Amino acid sequence: MNKAKKKITIGITSTDNTAVMGITKRHLFYQRWICRSYAETNIILLDEEQNNFEEVYACQGIVFSGGVTDINPNMYQKDTDYPHAPLHFNNKRDDFEKKLFNYAQDKIPILGICRGLQLINVCLGGSLKRDIGETENQIHRTENSMIADKAHDIKVIENTQLAKIVSPLK
Repeated sequence: MNKAKKKITIGITSTDNTAVMGITKRHLFYQRWICRSYAETNIILLDEEQNNFEEVYACQGIVFSGGVTDINPNMYQKDTDYPHAPLHFNNKRDDFEKKLFNYAQDKIPILGICRGLQLINVCLGGSLKRDIGETENQIHRTENSMIADKAHDIKVIENTQLAKIVSPLK
């Protein structure tokens, strides 16, 4: 007997400028990645500008997305004056996503991508390297970053939970 797949709801935090520009191409990348793996997915945009925190209660998981702006170093007790610092920090986004993380961390699966993983690290008491240098910043801070899909190499440490999950993909 063929069982119908249950539709799940995944919340995705806004990428920078999502609220201003609507659903950006960058935000659609996240939706495409998720729906390619599991077509029966309802996506909810969790957005600081919409201030729709209550929608997290309908989610079976959250993706903390990337973005252009750095996390405010004040969140991890560092100064905001450093080489290549952004002109502004999105404190409203930082606060909204911290609230989402604090709710979700022991209740539903979470995934942090780039900035999202940095936020999770900071929420758990970690720190960040504030400046990654001129060359690396050029990759992240370009006009194309709003429309072009980017990929980063990662190293998966052997004998970790992630290694067990991705090893069949090799």
